[in-house]
Amino acid sequence: MDRLSACLNWKVVGVTVGYIGIAINVGLATFFVALFLLIDGEVFLIFTLFIFFLNLLASIVWLRGIFKKKKNLMRVSLIWWGFILTIWGGFMLFVILEGIFGMVDGRQPFLFHDYLIFALTAFCLAVYFIAIWSYEPIKESFKRNQPEAERFDVELSLATRSVNKDENRLVQRCGCGPNCDCCKA
Repeated sequence: MDRLSACLNWKVVGVTVGYIGIAINVGLATFFVALFLLIDGEVFLIFTLFIFFLNLLASIVWLRGIFKKKKNLMRVSLIWWGFILTIWGGFMLFVILEGIFGMVDGRQPFLFHDYLIFALTAFCLAVYFIAIWSYEPIKESFKRNQPEAERFDVELSLATRSVNKDENRLVQRCGCGPNCDCCKA
């Protein structure tokens, strides 16, 4: 075990990422409802709230995956967040290019809200990379904490052998119970 894994409890990091995701999505959804009600942008509001709702679900799925020890649920959340951040990155590239071309034309390159968007994007990217970074150690901790029989999908059953004195042949009795189908043959 390396030093960083010894110092960090990765499950706490993962749970923190999930709760930060919930807080960000609830907060931004509330902010965008207020903003779009002021500018009367109903179509954009519905689309934006839908995306925030899906991100909120991804955060809840991430937390459920940690609490229920289901790595596939965590993987679904990582894929969704990566997809959304890729689309958001394209939008941010557009904003940055617009600011650069604005500087060339002699305009102010960025507005105040652009700087807020940049800061929020940097924060969301940091949280996403922390989620990616914590996924593997959390997944490994699930394996370490599983009983060995579950880890390797091994099914153990009790089998006994006895010799029938009347026929001098070997009869195998399983742990199923008396008169089961597998011991009659």
